[in-house]
Amino acid sequence: AFMASKARVQILNGPVGGGKTATNFMKAIRFGCAQRPSRGRTINIGDGERPVRKFKLAVIRDTYRQLHKTTIPSWHKRFPPNAGEWTGAMDAPCRHRLHFLLKDDTVVDFTAEFAAIGDNSVEDFMRGFEPTAWYLNELDLLSRDVFTYAKGRWGRFPDMSEGGPSWFGILADCNAPELES
Repeated sequence: AFMASKARVQILNGPVGGGKTATNFMKAIRFGCAQRPSRGRTINIGDGERPVRKFKLAVIRDTYRQLHKTTIPSWHKRFPPNAGEWTGAMDAPCRHRLHFLLKDDTVVDFTAEFAAIGDNSVEDFMRGFEPTAWYLNELDLLSRDVFTYAKGRWGRFPDMSEGGPSWFGILADCNAPELES
C-alpha cells in the first residue's frame, strides 16, 4: 500500500531493521521514473539527446554522524558511489546524481542530496533547498519545524518553466514508539 500511494505526505512507521529506509529510497526512485518529461529539455547519456525526467530528493537527518553512519550506507547498498556522480565527504553534505534509461527512451536524471541539520536553525538550514521531494529519515528525531519548512519548499524542481514536477511531497520514516511512551 505504501509503494502504491501517491499522497503528498507519506510516513512509514515500523520496527528497527524493518526496511523503512530502503523502502523510502526505492519509493523515491519510483517517483523519479514516473515524473513527466521536462518541457523543452533533453539529456545526452552518450548516444544522443533524449527526453529527461528530472527528480531531486533532499535526504535529511539530525546529525552528519548519523547520516554517514546509517543513511548513506543504506543508499550505497542500492546505489554504490561509483554509479553516477558521487560528491561529498564525511561530516559534510553529499550529492549523488544518477541516470536511468527507461523503456520509453526517456532518461531519469535523479539527484539525491544528503544533509544534516546539526546545530543550525531549521529555517537557516532549509532555506537553500529546492527539491522535488524530501526524505526525512528518522522523522521522530527531527524538530517539528523541519516538517513545516519542508512543506513550504517541496515541488521546486524541476522549474515551472520546464513544466514542474508531476509529483512532489515528503517521504519519511520513524521507528515504532515504545509501548509505555
